[in-house]
Amino acid sequence: MLERNVGTAERVIRVGLGVLLVRSALGPFRARRRPGLLAAASALGAVLLVTGLTGRCPLYSVLGVSTYQG
Repeated sequence: MLERNVGTAERVIRVGLGVLLVRSALGPFRARRRPGLLAAASALGAVLLVTGLTGRCPLYSVLGVSTYQG
């Protein structure tokens, strides 16, 4: 199991950006955008949401990075 490696401030930012990306990809103007861009924004938003909510980032683990102080 991965240990926490994402700090509180970064978690808040990740969740906020994740919500914005998913909402913009699924929002009312999505018909005017490219489908590939919508998929990428949704996927990135989902990753940011999951890592922000759990406090665990697999990429940080691979790189040996941690912003968690606890």
